[in-house]
Amino acid sequence: MGFFNWLNSNIKKLSWWHISLIKLSSVAFAFMFAALVPGVLGLAWYWYLIFTILLAVGPAIRIFSR
Repeated sequence: MGFFNWLNSNIKKLSWWHISLIKLSSVAFAFMFAALVPGVLGLAWYWYLIFTILLAVGPAIRIFSR
């Protein structure tokens, strides 16, 4: 069994609030990264918007496809 098969089988054990905690820890890591790398915060706001949209397209297609 590969790593991703193991991960998919064990993710079913988590409840919605465990998933929320994982998301919040990702946000905290992003803030830490932004604080440690000053050049990241120097980008214009629209670069963050473009990056967010590009990252969200794949999951959105997967969720809304039949």
